[in-house]
Amino acid sequence: MSGVAVGVNGQIEQLAQINSDPGAGGITREVFTADYMAATAYVSNLMHEAGLTVRVDPFGNLFGRFEGSDPDAPAVMTGSHIDTTLNAGAYDGVLGVLGAIEAVRQIAADGVPRRSIEIVVFAGEEPRFGSGCIGSRVLTGRLSRGDLDAMKDRSGVSIAEAMRDVGLDPDRVAEACLDGSKIVAFVELHIEQGSVLEGLGVPIGVVTHIAAPHDMHVTIRGAAAHAGATPMDARRDALAGAVEAAVELERL
Repeated sequence: MSGVAVGVNGQIEQLAQINSDPGAGGITREVFTADYMAATAYVSNLMHEAGLTVRVDPFGNLFGRFEGSDPDAPAVMTGSHIDTTLNAGAYDGVLGVLGAIEAVRQIAADGVPRRSIEIVVFAGEEPRFGSGCIGSRVLTGRLSRGDLDAMKDRSGVSIAEAMRDVGLDPDRVAEACLDGSKIVAFVELHIEQGSVLEGLGVPIGVVTHIAAPHDMHVTIRGAAAHAGATPMDARRDALAGAVEAAVELERL
């Protein structure tokens, strides 16, 4: 069945069927797996059906381009990702990809805009290899060839090994870097995974800032002392310091 026939909701449902662990109750589709490549092929076909020019860069990022009347003008980029965490939902990332294809289909029906529109499916938004956003980091030149060997998944498979398994050449990673001067703007449709919009009773929000959390290992060092003989003002209790730091971080 073609993507055009089923519409965006149907496309989301079909993509959800490409699942490495359906018995777990969610969707598992990690980057550079057989299921991920099948999902990429499905989306690539949707792009072709929408009349886009489709390409895959050396890292596996998928692009679909709708050429504008001024091909030399910096393009508008949109899109998201189709890989998932373990036991994920059906909309995270997927909505931004399938919604973008449908938006371009509707725009094309009304004519050709001046600027080209480039849809991207980032390879590896979720942290299979211990860190997220690897596809977009490659596009911005922030992931080196050495990183592809150093970063490994929970089974000890490196990014480079996983790439080779699906026919990609890690030695060509530098070729995937994008020229930022050719992109004028990036916009992404994304499902909210919290309760803010629901609580406000509004259907959609425009994001002006985004959280960028990082995991850190912090060591707080104290000093052992006799509990009964050391007065409070002379103690250096590491746990108390850690609690104070946690409360202050939450306040900030």
